[in-house]
Amino acid sequence: MFSLKTKQLFAASVSLLILGASSVVAGAPATGREQIPNPIVSYGTYGSAARVLGFAPLTLSRDSGYTPEGYSVIGGRSADLSFLRLGQPEAKVRIRTALKKEISKEELSGIYGVEWDKQRINETNMEIAQLGPQSYAARWETGNYVFAVQGQGMEPAAFRSLLTNSLVEDTEHYFASIQKNPVKDGKKTVYSNL
Repeated sequence: MFSLKTKQLFAASVSLLILGASSVVAGAPATGREQIPNPIVSYGTYGSAARVLGFAPLTLSRDSGYTPEGYSVIGGRSADLSFLRLGQPEAKVRIRTALKKEISKEELSGIYGVEWDKQRINETNMEIAQLGPQSYAARWETGNYVFAVQGQGMEPAAFRSLLTNSLVEDTEHYFASIQKNPVKDGKKTVYSNL
């Protein structure tokens, strides 16, 4: 009986010794290879992504017919929001927003090797490209911000309508730099409440 307990104790000690040694080996860093962290971080809510960025990125409201699919931040400086069309899950929209001083609209879109067509929508000069059948992209700047949008699973008229009636209009209202009118010749402009 004494020898059986001794054998069990010895086996347990050897198991612990092997497990301890393997964890030391497993915990050692790989030599010559370093992993680069993923610059895209996903968040559960729009507000948590906006807090990381320090600004409120362009988004689609629920009355646009789209529902949020995900909120991400790229490199801590640009928003990457994705949306699905209600009742049409093949129709997807991705909206990116960043500060103009930190990244160009070309970098933000991440789309190269396509022909960009310069157009004016509402009061905004922008560039639009067709990426494939039912796949489009747009990029523009307003105020201190740059924007890039991709739409897939939609006709060109639907993409343009989304830009005209939702996205570009919102940037013209909420992202434009508004400067106070300077006083000229000692006269201040007075605005009526009517």
